[in-house]
Amino acid sequence: MSAEDCLRILDRYRRIVMVGLSANPMRPSHFAAIYMLSKGYDIVPVNPREKQILGRTCYASVRDVPGPVEIVEHGVIPLNFACPNLIAQADGTRTGISDAASPWSGAVAQA
Repeated sequence: MSAEDCLRILDRYRRIVMVGLSANPMRPSHFAAIYMLSKGYDIVPVNPREKQILGRTCYASVRDVPGPVEIVEHGVIPLNFACPNLIAQADGTRTGISDAASPWSGAVAQA
């Protein structure tokens, strides 16, 4: 994913579903969520092991997230494995995922 791709996504969307967001403040995902919250993004944690992270309700899966899903971010598993599954989870009751990104693969998948 190029810097231009990242900026395009972050300029266009404000709601980020973070799959695997950690409640541990020492984990990079936790720091990233704090930073994105400070920049005005709506962060939605998806982690079946937690009830809340950073004062926000945690959901067990992307399918459980209410409202529109604009961006899905995950840093746990490679995009080529996770992206189709994440997009499939959000399909049906909403317009779907607009963009999914992974720092591991350097790729962006658009629904």
